[in-house]
Formats: sequence, structure tokens, C-alpha cells
Amino acid sequence: TSITLEFDEIAYVYDKIPLNYTFDVDNVTDPSLTFVSSNDIVATVIKEHDHYFIKTPKISGTATITAYLNTDFTISATKNIVVNNVMPTAINFKNVPTELITGQRINVSYDLSHSLPKSELSVTDKRVTFTSSDNTIARVSTGNMFGTIVAFKEGTVTIRATSVANPTISAAFTLKIIPRAFI
Repeated sequence: TSITLEFDEIAYVYDKIPLNYTFDVDNVTDPSLTFVSSNDIVATVIKEHDHYFIKTPKISGTATITAYLNTDFTISATKNIVVNNVMPTAINFKNVPTELITGQRINVSYDLSHSLPKSELSVTDKRVTFTSSDNTIARVSTGNMFGTIVAFKEGTVTIRATSVANPTISAAFTLKIIPRAFI
């Protein structure tokens, strides 16, 4: 008797993919298996509603999934899975102002999107760095999923966010700093 494991060999962090198996003979008396992963933080096998899945919980890397026949541990099958990070393909700003008054401070939030067909996946590394084209007009600091902009003096600046995971991905907007109204 031999076992064949069937699952996608390429997966992504935070993914869950179906794991199926077959035997080379029909009517195996006890078809129960024990699954072992060589690296549980890359990929682990879970059972839900009588179906097996490979869950990729934390980090990218390679893991070997081994299935042992419970009635005879000398009968086994192995297959590797490569787990990749979900890389960003775009940065999308939220609540972007067009103007700020000198002295004003505002937080601009963002999210990162990817182009993978599995929409339920999330970009693995969501960090970005914010920069200002002119720190004397407006300065921006990077926070947790937002950038804080402080307006200093009249002028126009470009605020840019660049992905830490993929520095070729960035987005920008123009911001006009206007003087405080005199009373």
C-alpha cells in the first residue's frame, strides 16, 4: 500500500488550502492517517468537518508534510509546500486632505492591496514609510497604519508612502498648506 498526498505546493502566509490523499489500493481497512509538519510555524495540518487542510499561520518558508498510515507507520508519504509572503501591489490612502492650515495636524490612514486571486488573503507586511517632499512646509511621521502630517508654513508638498516589504510600491498625494486666517 502507498499513499499519495494532493495539495497545492505553493501557498501564502495566512492561507488555508485543502489537503486530500489517496491510496494505491481500494478498500483499505483502516484509512486513518497521522499528519506531521516539519515546520509548524510555516505550515500545519488541521481537520475541519472531516476534511483536512494545510494552514499557513505565520511566516514564509518551506515545510514538508508527512502522512503516516496509523495501522503501519512504515507506510508514509511526504510532499513539500512552499509558503510565500503576500506582497503588496498598491497602497491606498484613506481620509486624504487637500489642504491643511499652518499649525494643523492630521492622521492619514492607508491599506495595502495585492493582486492574488484569493481576495481573503491579507498583505503579510503592512508597514510603510512616509516622506514629505519638503519638511520645512509639512513634516510627516510614520505610525501604526497611518502617517501623521504637521503643517508648518504656506506652500505645497507631496506626501509619499512607500512599502517596506516592496520599495517599488508607493503612492503619493499633493497637499496645499494655507496660512491661518487673521481675525
